[in-house]
Amino acid sequence: MIIIGNGLVAKSFFSFKDKCKDSLIFASGVSNSCLTDEKEYSREKNMLKEALLRCEKEKLKIVYFSSAGEIYGSTSHPAKETDPVSPQSLYGYKKIEFEEFIKEADIEYLILRVPNLVGRNQNQHQLFPSLIKQVLQGKVTVFQNAWRDLLDVEDLSRGSVELLRLGVSRQTLNFVSGISTPLIDVVFCIIFYTKIKCSINLVPKGAKHQFSNEKLSTFLPWVRNYFDKEYYKKVINKYLRFYVPK
Repeated sequence: MIIIGNGLVAKSFFSFKDKCKDSLIFASGVSNSCLTDEKEYSREKNMLKEALLRCEKEKLKIVYFSSAGEIYGSTSHPAKETDPVSPQSLYGYKKIEFEEFIKEADIEYLILRVPNLVGRNQNQHQLFPSLIKQVLQGKVTVFQNAWRDLLDVEDLSRGSVELLRLGVSRQTLNFVSGISTPLIDVVFCIIFYTKIKCSINLVPKGAKHQFSNEKLSTFLPWVRNYFDKEYYKKVINKYLRFYVPK
């Protein structure tokens, strides 16, 4: 397995680097969905071009990680891969562009649309560490109408490897828990586990992210029962120790 990148997603694959040797994990590029610098997106596209050429030359299957939230936006139902996309930012538009760029290449591929990932040592601008930082400071601002799908990055990597071993190819999949949770509940969970007194500032806005993993479950049947209503609590409890001082 060839791994391009050194961030949260890339590191989650390091333990699998001796597996699936005919695959390339593309886990590099822009990670901040608020970024508007075209130069950074051009840099990612150039890296992607090089990766696609390598895949074509060496007969490798590329695994590309797209963004469910920035592509679908707020929906009235769990968004499926066949639903119209509604990019929420330049980041979302670029993810769609890069997805199409990969599909047009003459190679095998897996495009995985992921939700808000949770893991250790995340960038501070990402949702989970951002919320924890605010809680530790004693005051957190929460969008009252925001709902999010949280996914353990280790579930993403092990599931991706399983898809590769199964030979799944030329597919775009929502790799999500399929469980949408009010952001306020996520904050309450962090406060409960940390036992930190914290004031909450509720802002009457926010997007409801909800995604379907029905298609994913046809390849990985275990996701139907593995992801339940308590899943997000388990994930939060698993990773809090990497962010909260002892």
